Amino acid sequence: MVRSVTERTYKALHDNDIISLSPACYVDFGLDCKNTFYERFDALVLAESRGMSVEELDDALGDNQKLTALVQKYGSNVVFNGKNSWQIIKESGIV
Repeated sequence: MVRSVTERTYKALHDNDIISLSPACYVDFGLDCKNTFYERFDALVLAESRGMSVEELDDALGDNQKLTALVQKYGSNVVFNGKNSWQIIKESGIV
């Protein structure tokens, strides 16, 4: 079963609609960096347009290495480097 935040993000990617992203979408899919937001969003849009499934996106939630591998599988050279907010939160032991 795919998480609702993934479904919302996938729909936004399909529609190329930044406005419909929730704060959780930004954090969960590595879009929470203003310096690379558009580059990362566009890489995910490209992946969706080339056949990325919602299940693949859900599997990459919160993991920059998986997000990088996912977008590169579909032809992007974008790297989701560093730790995203979700990874920092998990390491802190809060969740």
